Amino acid sequence: MEIIVLGSAHGRPLLGRFNTSLALVTGDDIVLLDCGEPCAARLIQEGLDPRQVRAALVSHMHADHAAGMFMLLQEMWLSGRTTPFALAVPEEAVAPLTTFLPAIHLGPDGLGFPLTLLPIRPQSTVYSDERFGVIAQRNSHLAEGPSGEPDDGPHSFSCEIAVEGKRVVWTGDLPRTFDELGDLLQTPTDLLLCELTHMAPEALFEFLGQYQIGTVLFHHVYEGHFADFTDFGPMLALARRFLKGDVHIARDGDRLRV
Repeated sequence: MEIIVLGSAHGRPLLGRFNTSLALVTGDDIVLLDCGEPCAARLIQEGLDPRQVRAALVSHMHADHAAGMFMLLQEMWLSGRTTPFALAVPEEAVAPLTTFLPAIHLGPDGLGFPLTLLPIRPQSTVYSDERFGVIAQRNSHLAEGPSGEPDDGPHSFSCEIAVEGKRVVWTGDLPRTFDELGDLLQTPTDLLLCELTHMAPEALFEFLGQYQIGTVLFHHVYEGHFADFTDFGPMLALARRFLKGDVHIARDGDRLRV
């Protein structure tokens, strides 16, 4: 299994960093974790064929996580894809996308390949095939809707992914408390794909140090957490005070084999 960092920035693109997207690669098959811009172009730059992407999972519908899905679909169409593709999005986004995609000439009837919009629901299997299994857990990154009620509004998810006999946890954007993430880490984890924007780094590292995690890749990186954003050494040293496994902070183009 290989993780290829297509984009590692937070809510804004940064010099040398695009919006968040990770390619999880096993054999000739790819699953995308978030579709920040310009994930289609980045796949090509990294020598990956967008036609080999079996599924793309969108943790929540903030534009820095989702906006690249449209050019991804267009590239698949123009490159002559014929095999099925699954796009998994929070359940409330399925109906709007069903209406919007034909309006930008990317409706399922004109793509030339079968497109399935999969609804992501809490504590449910999102996607499964002979290589990948994905289970979602709702998190509180988007905790409340317009009325202030917990379920009145958009959903955000973390996921547990089974691939090559390994257990991968992908945080999406972190919840407002550590408790929800702790639920996902009770079982030993081979790889944690964890964002590094929405919580104080030292508190996050100390929390993660409680759990059995083989490798951690921090991505979705916020430059304001670093005294010098060109030098990850001090932040990595801080993380390694608490974390027992292998620790990395992502840059666009990084490749990590697990």
